[in-house]
Amino acid sequence: MDLIKKNWGFLAYAVICLAVGIVLIAQCVRAGKTLKEAKSQHQQEMDFFDGVKKANLKLSPENINLAEQNKKLAEEQFQAFVERLKKQYHLQVTLPRDPIEAVRTLRDEIAAIRRKLDEKGIAYNQSAAYFTFDYYAKLDTLPPVSDLPKIFRHLKLIKVVIETVMEAELLSIDAITRPLNMQVMQEDLYTYTPIEINVTGTVNNTQKFINLMNSNKNCLFFLRELEIIAPDELTDVGAPLKDSISLSSSTMGMGGGMGMGGGGEDFEAMGMRPGPQRPGGRQFQRAPDMMAGEIGQLDNRTTAGATMVGPPPKRQDLLVFKPKLVSWRIRFDMVDFNLETEE
Repeated sequence: MDLIKKNWGFLAYAVICLAVGIVLIAQCVRAGKTLKEAKSQHQQEMDFFDGVKKANLKLSPENINLAEQNKKLAEEQFQAFVERLKKQYHLQVTLPRDPIEAVRTLRDEIAAIRRKLDEKGIAYNQSAAYFTFDYYAKLDTLPPVSDLPKIFRHLKLIKVVIETVMEAELLSIDAITRPLNMQVMQEDLYTYTPIEINVTGTVNNTQKFINLMNSNKNCLFFLRELEIIAPDELTDVGAPLKDSISLSSSTMGMGGGMGMGGGGEDFEAMGMRPGPQRPGGRQFQRAPDMMAGEIGQLDNRTTAGATMVGPPPKRQDLLVFKPKLVSWRIRFDMVDFNLETEE
């Protein structure tokens, strides 16, 4: 015991040296294992290249010629595919002879769209009465000749959308806008034109509208954004609670390429909802001079201060299975396989 007390420093030093030795031995073993694996991998690579060298593998003139033929064939098939897309998904536009005829044709087309909507019993908001062509339809002077291709290209696009609305038998067009006005977005092989429309109808009819847009044979539409406004329907017993329900909004957004599934979903939301917003935050509002028989969107200013003054409706106060009239804000991108950029 006295020996340990007298030599405790030496013993501590010996223990430390032993621990360091064990660590060094472990590291050496690990390094040796890693080196062995690296040598094995290196040897496999050397064996592979030795085998290639012995087999005399190299590009022969026949292989080079075959590769060039395959490349040319792939390029031709790709170009043929692009040409087929350009022929199928391209707006065919007939241009008027001069600006005078252009103004007359534009006004006649707008009047024809209105007549067709009236015949189908589809209402349209006063703000959508010119179907995004308010400026040119009310213009006192003639538009520049350079604007005619863009004007009538977008008119053709609007007509396709309106005809699809009529085919789907929706109830109303609450708003319709072209976010980029007369411009288009240019990509490598195509251009795309965004168009936004607000409609009201049943869930099934609106889904039919979206499916018809996505399956159009001459225009390639991609669904980009979808917003749903679905007020609850109350029973006669729960009807007095309508005025006490606060109004709120619900938005469902999506990225490129969303489609609709099977029909009949009930997109239920709590409370009446204000109208969808234009780009920039402007609210679609009911116009004071709305045409007879037309419907409009709720004015956000009239609902901003609405609060719940009574108890919320209970489950038995709601008509869960009654078909709903739903308002929708839908944005499509129309893809046109035309390589010319519109200035």
